[in-house]
Amino acid sequence: IVPFKEVYQDVIKVANFFKSKQVLAHSRVIILGKNSYDWIVIDLACIISGIITIPLEVGKTYELEELFEQFESDLLVTNIPEIIKLGHEKVMSFDDVINLSNQSDLPHVEFVPYQYQPESVFTFIFTSGTQGKSKFIEVKKKSFDHLISESQGLYNFKIDDRFLVFLTLP
Repeated sequence: IVPFKEVYQDVIKVANFFKSKQVLAHSRVIILGKNSYDWIVIDLACIISGIITIPLEVGKTYELEELFEQFESDLLVTNIPEIIKLGHEKVMSFDDVINLSNQSDLPHVEFVPYQYQPESVFTFIFTSGTQGKSKFIEVKKKSFDHLISESQGLYNFKIDDRFLVFLTLP
């Protein structure tokens, strides 16, 4: 169990690392990896930075150059050894992202989270596809806001309610 304060600090470190590498708001980062604490930290760092994430399903075969072209992405982060071993210049391991963010000599500055507009895309989700190939759908802030407000209406949460989510982010 990782306390929220520590998760937040780890997310901010990765967000600052991405910023130092010019992976900025509206950039697209492909995340391909097995569920892990690092996966969650990297995803949250992207979200608070305005970086659009493209989470891919583990176990499927992907052509890297095709992915970079299809999603207009300059970075893929992964914890899949077979992909890391390829030594592709646009691929970073989860370990490298986390380790480099911890070693960063960046000056400490107050991090200001990205302010999404209703039409802002913040992630992609994929469907199973009806013809064998996954189809990707943009998720916009307004769609996510709608989901949250509809959930509020269904369950009538109160200000002092607490809830626990069991589903993983990836």
